[in-house]
Amino acid sequence: MAFTTKRRGGWTLTLVGGEADDGQHLYAVMETASGEYATLARLNIYTYTPKSINVKLISVNGFTSSFTKESVSQELNAIFRQFTHTDKNVRRNLE
Repeated sequence: MAFTTKRRGGWTLTLVGGEADDGQHLYAVMETASGEYATLARLNIYTYTPKSINVKLISVNGFTSSFTKESVSQELNAIFRQFTHTDKNVRRNLE
């Protein structure tokens, strides 16, 4: 399922993911002169089972740092948050 929102300078497309191990296709189409639609592109969208990863920091060659568990956790979350999104409220509102 997708929602479009008109924004200044273009459109925003919001996609709602499926359950774990689900896949969807998003097509970009163009209407031809004959009134039919031609596919320009297809985007495969997959939803994977959430996974937790444990990270252990170890000293290398005697190097120690002032890194704390909280600061490392915040940085890793900031990095991985760019590639994943979970919004249970959107799904709940659609049901």
